[in-house]
Amino acid sequence: MNNNDNTTRREIINGVTVVYEEALVTNDPQTNKYLELEAIKFYDDFGNEFYANCNDINEAYKQIEYLAERGVLVTIGPMAPTKDLNSGKIIPSYSQNGVGLYVIKGNVKKLTRKK
Repeated sequence: MNNNDNTTRREIINGVTVVYEEALVTNDPQTNKYLELEAIKFYDDFGNEFYANCNDINEAYKQIEYLAERGVLVTIGPMAPTKDLNSGKIIPSYSQNGVGLYVIKGNVKKLTRKK
């Protein structure tokens, strides 16, 4: 997370820093019109980038083990909010058992998600 970049907007939702980055302009092939897409990233208090939400701590431990086997270190933090696909608004997580996983800063190995 680049704290010196004044071109981005930031807010904190339920202990997660939400960073809104510059819009990406892309062409919608269905309408042939240009769309502006806003990139949103989530970070914990230590600047670790969000990787995934888990429904509970047991699921988180399984993911941590899976990622550690691949050389990726993550930490547990607050569950990240989600983006409403219809309105585009950020919705806080109200899960009482959910947690978020964050890639520990400096752990630069590229992550590939299972499909």
